[in-house]
Amino acid sequence: MTAPSAGLLSGREPVSPPQGRELRILGRVGPAVPDPLIVLAARSVKYATRGLMLCLCLVSTACSGMRGANLAGADLSGRSLAGEDLTGADLSRADLREADLSGARLRGTRLRGSHLGRARLDGADLFEADLRLAQVQAAELRGAALVRARLDGAALAGADLSRREIARGRQQTLVVQASLRGADLEGADLTGALLKDSDPGRAHMRGARLVDTCLFRVDLRDSDLAGVEWTGAVFDRATLKTMASPPPGLVEVEGSGGAFWVSPSPRWSIRFTQGLVVRVERQVAERALRDLKRRRR
Repeated sequence: MTAPSAGLLSGREPVSPPQGRELRILGRVGPAVPDPLIVLAARSVKYATRGLMLCLCLVSTACSGMRGANLAGADLSGRSLAGEDLTGADLSRADLREADLSGARLRGTRLRGSHLGRARLDGADLFEADLRLAQVQAAELRGAALVRARLDGAALAGADLSRREIARGRQQTLVVQASLRGADLEGADLTGALLKDSDPGRAHMRGARLVDTCLFRVDLRDSDLAGVEWTGAVFDRATLKTMASPPPGLVEVEGSGGAFWVSPSPRWSIRFTQGLVVRVERQVAERALRDLKRRRR
């Protein structure tokens, strides 16, 4: 015996749904409709992930995108690039006036013909950098490392290449195995710097400050040294012009017959023979002078 339908119990005829509605209901086959909040949360996570990936890309570009970058002729005047890694980058003819490149890595960077007037390069690493014909007037290069750098024809008038004070003491400016042929160093400050195995042939150094500067195997025979301040300078196998009178800033030791020249330094004296300047301690010079006087008697 079949159970009576709900329509019969209520006393009403059962009404069948329209065919079209039935088809629409039957068409809803599959998973249930997701909650709108869940959809919104999923989309938020997706966009947040995309944003994170974009940030990571930007950070990666900022960290490594400057290495080997082609910035030839770019206008970077007044920009702060302190501590940036510009190794192998091309900054030829770039405008870097008053830019801050303190502590920047400029190893092998091409800066030929660039304008670095009044730029800050304190503590910068310029190993094998190409600065030929660059305009570096009044720039700050305190404690910079110009090892094997090329500065032929560069204008460094009024540049500051002196040592700088740091937390651990003093950081010496290094001009080692650098080419300075024809460079303009008029009025430049090289106080406490180390010039080693460098070639400043025909460099203009009028009025430059070489106070406490160490010149090791440097040939200055063709350089213009008028008005150079040598106070405390140390010459070690450096070569000056062969001359009968004392080199600028050096005074002949009385009675030495031109064998010794004294730098206004509390410790060092200079032996000047055939254009070769050799560093000797003052005590050695005085002992040699006494021996010389004894032989003449």
